[in-house]
Amino acid sequence: MSEKKKGVFSKEIQLKKDSYPTKKTMNFVVDKEAASNRKSLIVFGVFLICLALFTKFGVIDFVNKTSDLQAAYATSNEQLAALNKELENYTSVEEKYNSMVGSFLSDSEKFCLNRPQVLQLIDEDIIPNVAVSNINVQDEKVSVYTGLTDLNTVSRVVDILQKDDRTTYVTVSSTVPDSQDSSLVSATIEITCKNEEGGVN
Repeated sequence: MSEKKKGVFSKEIQLKKDSYPTKKTMNFVVDKEAASNRKSLIVFGVFLICLALFTKFGVIDFVNKTSDLQAAYATSNEQLAALNKELENYTSVEEKYNSMVGSFLSDSEKFCLNRPQVLQLIDEDIIPNVAVSNINVQDEKVSVYTGLTDLNTVSRVVDILQKDDRTTYVTVSSTVPDSQDSSLVSATIEITCKNEEGGVN
């Protein structure tokens, strides 16, 4: 808008109102450096968390387990050393015992079969093939009474025992057929074991 005014010389002078700059849009200025810094901080924070987890589970726990194992190993060594110290005089004590007790034993008692070794022989050669109902040990002879089985199994057990280095002679003294099934028998296996200085070899 303009207004017309007459000047001193009656000349029309056109005056305009003052006009000010106007802005109809807004510019959003992005601080790229600040955004990059925030991203770096986030990445660094994640790295620190991963490093802390790795340190906890991969290093500290491993070190603790290693320390526990070392402590257990040291304790075991101490116990072993104590046992060895207790057994230092075992041989001399055993010799003294044998010299004192041996004179009171008969020849048969001196060369009595080692019972645990006899049981081991039976457990390894007989029981995997047939059940055992009774065992009798007299001097160096062992009588084993089997449960019900067939004659082929009895023959196989005798063959196994004969090939065992711990025996000198094996035979079947008797077989008793089952009253209900004639194909099954109960056998008595006679075993003569090797016996040197009171034990089965």
